[in-house]
Amino acid sequence: MGLPNNRRTIAFLIDELIGQYQAQLWQSMVKTAEERDVNLLVFPGRIMDLPEHHLFRHSSVYELISGKRIDGFIAATAIYSIFHSKEKLKKILDKFAIPYVSLGVRVGDEPVIQVDNKHGMGELVDHFIEEHGYKRIAFIRGPETNPEAELRYDAYKESLQAHGIPLDESIVETGSFWGPTGAEAVKRLLSKKAKFDGLVAANDDMALAALHVLEQKGYNVPGDVGVGGFDNTDEGQYIYSPLTTVAQPNQGLAEKSMDILLDMLSGKSPEKITMLSACLLVKKSCGCSSPALTRIKTTEQLKTSTPGISAESWRRETTDSMKTALETSAVTPELIKEFTDLFMDFITNKNKGQKDEDLLLSPWNEILCRELMSNGDVSLWNQYLTSIYNQARLWVYPGELDAVTSSLFQKLRILVAEAMERKQGIRRMEKDRAIFDMQYTGQKINVSFDKNVIIDRLVREIPRLGIKSFYVCLYAAPLKKYENDKWILPEMSELQVAVNDETLLTPEMVGMKIPVVELVPDEFLPRDRRVTYIIKSLFFMERQSGYIVVEYGLRETILYETIRSQISGLFHGAKLLGENGHV
Repeated sequence: MGLPNNRRTIAFLIDELIGQYQAQLWQSMVKTAEERDVNLLVFPGRIMDLPEHHLFRHSSVYELISGKRIDGFIAATAIYSIFHSKEKLKKILDKFAIPYVSLGVRVGDEPVIQVDNKHGMGELVDHFIEEHGYKRIAFIRGPETNPEAELRYDAYKESLQAHGIPLDESIVETGSFWGPTGAEAVKRLLSKKAKFDGLVAANDDMALAALHVLEQKGYNVPGDVGVGGFDNTDEGQYIYSPLTTVAQPNQGLAEKSMDILLDMLSGKSPEKITMLSACLLVKKSCGCSSPALTRIKTTEQLKTSTPGISAESWRRETTDSMKTALETSAVTPELIKEFTDLFMDFITNKNKGQKDEDLLLSPWNEILCRELMSNGDVSLWNQYLTSIYNQARLWVYPGELDAVTSSLFQKLRILVAEAMERKQGIRRMEKDRAIFDMQYTGQKINVSFDKNVIIDRLVREIPRLGIKSFYVCLYAAPLKKYENDKWILPEMSELQVAVNDETLLTPEMVGMKIPVVELVPDEFLPRDRRVTYIIKSLFFMERQSGYIVVEYGLRETILYETIRSQISGLFHGAKLLGENGHV
């Protein structure tokens, strides 16, 4: 059935929105849904089918997934596999009885998209050994139940073996992918006076937490210890010593999984297993002083190449050298070609005078500004500059580039640095503004436990946050579980709040009953545009009360949980007062 706007509706199942890796992945999914012109319903339900876990209360939202609204779904199984075996995941996902694609773990016959974790981590450990001469590299593993974590650990062991370095299990610790477990792991290493000159963690969150502990204990990173991670999270790029890491192709994962699922829904038979490359990004934390973001051909390698290659070969080599990195970002080959052509025009006509630099600097600055506006990866352009610099030496100047061109590259790098600084400043301002707006909204709606007042304030205040449409539904009957602790939803819910840019819920319609599998009645959903919705459970303590459906519009993803928490508390308070006869 889908939504009334006559587009495919795809669900994305993920544990949460606010983790560093999760935020990048689900926002890549949002971007892809926009490009494919499909509806996206995001279900951040935390822990699946694990009632003893304190986060299980969020998971009732998964029971809202059905073929009534959803054509197919994509599941972040690499995350869920931390807690469940492949067999258990298959049982959980198959119960929805609609087509799906798995991200990370092959749970059955359904298509799976995987990242070459082993090769990516192997490159990182090889870099530590070959480029920096580290011999005692400590390793913080991820959870042993997670296949991706185990592949990264296997890569670490195999890299050591390939370089004739024996595995020392005394400098191997285990974490859970959660940052604080990385801090505890390095504290254990230090408490037993373990000797290590490098430290690699199975993800960035643990690596960053470990790095901060090392600095607090007086270690210089990278002077005393080189540190590396995996995931290429934003936080890792903004610290004093940016984190050497391996970038996952989040945009590629989103695009490939969406395309495969859409093919399945069209009756096509896609490949069962698709493998995407990970990309080593070399930064300061390992000890590299180069501004390049990935390993490229060295000067020594370039000197053995044939000088004076054709312009077409040069363009192709430049784009090819960026191919792996492009898979991890939103930068397109077309954008690379655009600037490569500009650069070729400049260096072939540079003898006209140094003022011609403006012909390149101005478009370069425009490209960087476009990246800022589209939330692209500005830092990737440093890698591009390193690549194009070396290719230029092959094409026109087989020896050293002349002073004019070298000066130009310095200016281009300055523009990248300034753009990155602006991006950080913009993100800080956006975050501060979002937090202020949410605090202001919270003050406005937290004024009463009178249900009518709550609804009135929500209708007026939530749109001011930049949210186009927003719905609150309370279960018409208590939520039940049966003996194996799986949620059993009541058949009906009651619509309490409905706000969109087309239709408003009138006071006399508040409480109208709808089947829970419909989520929201057709008449209150947009009909002339695609939408992305985040669906979250409403609960207070152990008491489940309903769900919210919020249209994507807030970039600070923690605010969705803030909204959920506030609304849960307000309606719970109103219900308690009503039960006691006060309202």
